[in-house]
Amino acid sequence: MTSFSEMHQTTVTEFLSGVVIIDDKINFTTDKDDMKTTTPVGSGPATTKQTVGEGSVAPAEAIDDTLYANDIIKDFSEAGIHCVTKEWGDTEKGQALPKLAEKSDIVVVDWQMGDTGEEATRLIKDLIKANSDEFKYIVIYTAEPEKAFKGIQGTEFEGLVKKATGTNIFDFTITDEINIAHRIQIIEKDGDQSGLCNQIIEGFAEFSEGFLRNAALNGLTSIRKNTFKLLSIYPKELDKSAISHFTNLQASKEAFDHAELFFRDYIGNLISDNLKDIVTYSNGIKNSVNKETILKYLKNESELYFLNKNKKAEQRDISEFFNAKSFTDYCTEFEKFSILKTDGKEISEKDKSKLKSGTLKFLKEGKLSISIEDEEKNLEAFSINDCTRDRMLFSNEPILNFPLKFGVIIKGPKIEPKEGGDGEDYFLCLQPLCDSVRLTNSTNFIFIKLDSNKNKVDFIVKDGAKQLSLSTSSMPHKVLKLIEFEPISKTGDVRTNEQKIFEAKDKTQYTWLAELKENYTQTVAHTLFSNGTRIGMDKFEWLRQK
Repeated sequence: MTSFSEMHQTTVTEFLSGVVIIDDKINFTTDKDDMKTTTPVGSGPATTKQTVGEGSVAPAEAIDDTLYANDIIKDFSEAGIHCVTKEWGDTEKGQALPKLAEKSDIVVVDWQMGDTGEEATRLIKDLIKANSDEFKYIVIYTAEPEKAFKGIQGTEFEGLVKKATGTNIFDFTITDEINIAHRIQIIEKDGDQSGLCNQIIEGFAEFSEGFLRNAALNGLTSIRKNTFKLLSIYPKELDKSAISHFTNLQASKEAFDHAELFFRDYIGNLISDNLKDIVTYSNGIKNSVNKETILKYLKNESELYFLNKNKKAEQRDISEFFNAKSFTDYCTEFEKFSILKTDGKEISEKDKSKLKSGTLKFLKEGKLSISIEDEEKNLEAFSINDCTRDRMLFSNEPILNFPLKFGVIIKGPKIEPKEGGDGEDYFLCLQPLCDSVRLTNSTNFIFIKLDSNKNKVDFIVKDGAKQLSLSTSSMPHKVLKLIEFEPISKTGDVRTNEQKIFEAKDKTQYTWLAELKENYTQTVAHTLFSNGTRIGMDKFEWLRQK
């Protein structure tokens, strides 16, 4: 059985499609093995010494640091990866980063291109700046790795935190975003350049390794492979039918001013639904999200935690859990575990036995949640990804004005300020989408007040740098709030200013906080309206309590 790392390396090989190599000395016509002449003594970047005779030492033949394009392109081609080599001589110095470099999966640059690393540093800075919010892997391919390491070590990259890991790798994160990362890896350019392709695949695989990242790369590979199938379901004959949706919107007095926006949303949803189907039903996702892959990822080294009862089990091979044929078998395997701690404290053997029987009882009754993650901050971070959508991350341009709509969470002054400070309240917008657009006059928006505590959590959102746990009332119809807003005439809806502030008609200011995914908001709306329309009866009290 292959390891998870080996499986992920296969995923990376399937995913990678483009590599650009920038060097000042490229041979485009000759294979390295066909070279019959040697590099003149002293012309290379590094030399070794050898003894010629007693008392005399002469420089050995210098390392040939020429990049042999034919050999390298052939290696990448056999791996199914497009490789382009770009010669960067004196005439290119100071020029803008090639567009192809921004679009490629991986960029490789030589460190010394007629200088001592200044041009390479400039190109790397430009590349990171152009992809500042992305996950980027950059390679320095050089005959002098020590100089490259010192050069990167001594260079400041604006807005990034730099950390050296080992003797040839630098990792970067944006100061307040630990999930955004870049890596610069230095690979030595030796006499045999045939290993570059494998080194890059292995390097990117190590950098991108992870269960969710592996699934994401498989999903993206599936989209690439199905691109032309996707195009085939949109033949040109359907164009006029699709555009008719726009012409019909324009023919509506209510929709005319916003017809373009509605049409863009419609086509976007149409395409995204097909992309979702490609990912959901792809072999890549099926192969990367299953019990076998989970076991490979865990490497049989994880501990089992029973978080809802705050108990911790011993560390042992948990493959038996995953391979159980029935829930009865699952419980049988569970009995083999022993409880080590409760509330983070060691417990006696007597208490361990008592806790174990009680925990097993909870498991059989379906009251026990089992997790291998004991870091609550990571569970909260995953919940944010599950609960909310990040429109800013995937927008090509910064979103300056956020619309007020179904699912938006705002914060504002407390409805009932407590003594010692005003504080803030949080509200979830439940205004139907159709009543949030095409607005011409001031409109009341429906909100329910949310509670911010960790005793009961319905969803977790980010409030600046902190993670905020929010919950709805068990009777949400009792915490309804109407807030009146004036729409923006140009867009026909209510939007924030550039500081993410909504201003109500009474001048009260509310801050845009997050936007829940539709299924979460729909659940709240269903609870609200089902509670609000339930039948009430005044019946015989003894019978009511039976």
